[in-house]
Amino acid sequence: MGTLLKWLVHVHPQEFLRRNKNIPLSITPSLLQSHLPEMLKHRSQNGTIVLVGFTGGYSDMLLNMMCRWKELGVANYAIIAFDMPGVVFCWERSLPCFYPSPEPPESATTSSHFSSPSEKAAAVHEWNSDGFRHVTKLKSQQVLRLLKQGYNVLWTDVDIFWKANPMPDLLRLLAKDNYDIVIQSDAVVEKEASAWINSGFYYVKHSEHTVRAFQEIVKEATAAHDQSEQPSFNRVLCQRPLDSNNCINDNISVLTHVLDRWKYAHGAVPILSKNLVDADNGVAIMHCNYRVGFEEKKKCFNAGNMWLLNGKDNTCRHTKFEQHNISTFR
Repeated sequence: MGTLLKWLVHVHPQEFLRRNKNIPLSITPSLLQSHLPEMLKHRSQNGTIVLVGFTGGYSDMLLNMMCRWKELGVANYAIIAFDMPGVVFCWERSLPCFYPSPEPPESATTSSHFSSPSEKAAAVHEWNSDGFRHVTKLKSQQVLRLLKQGYNVLWTDVDIFWKANPMPDLLRLLAKDNYDIVIQSDAVVEKEASAWINSGFYYVKHSEHTVRAFQEIVKEATAAHDQSEQPSFNRVLCQRPLDSNNCINDNISVLTHVLDRWKYAHGAVPILSKNLVDADNGVAIMHCNYRVGFEEKKKCFNAGNMWLLNGKDNTCRHTKFEQHNISTFR
């Protein structure tokens, strides 16, 4: 590939698309890999990358998240486009995106069922389908990829609304008790938090131990063909629960803290209300899981006044809760 073409791909993707309308999209994964180290270097802050992934069918939800990040001053993010519609969406808007590594991770090479992202990628996957499970496993693979490059990673699913920037609170927790990972609870009332963790939102510190932990998660998830990645998080990170809020993997020496499920709320916690965004109610994030499909998740956002896109032009509306101090949360 010529120098000019490489420059267009990395710096001016819109111009690249204009000049090369007939280039097959199948070549884009290899093009997107080469600029990743430089992109991460420039976008990281204090060694941390906020990482989110999406398929083309959830592009509006990604824009909604970016509206909120702009309000909160969050700029150290990178985006994984899990399918070709997502790649094109990123390029058309010059977003800081990359495509999942086209090769299986080292720890997963023994699995005959591994397939490259392009084989099962689609704009929208039905919940618990093969395509859905495949995409969930790409998430931890890419977190591992960044950990190996020396970054701390805050992973957030795209169906999460950030009421405040959680980073100060997460860093405080990590420093206080020397946790390796802090992760969202997926518990409902009758379940202990440390037995049910949510792989949709977590912060992981880079270390030799956390790299090993994610290698184990990826390896186990790849072999579990009938499951998403989330059960592998439970089995690897919470090998031994210490109490309802903490668990440990003794073999890898990784200590995990499960976040307060009311403060870092998920879709089974009954807190949704029309004033969720603007009220001082102790919520840091709201995860609209436990809803199936884009439309149901969007209803969740609307119910809490968390949908920030205006009409068909997708401009951002502003909230009254732009710079809430997370230290005041319970």
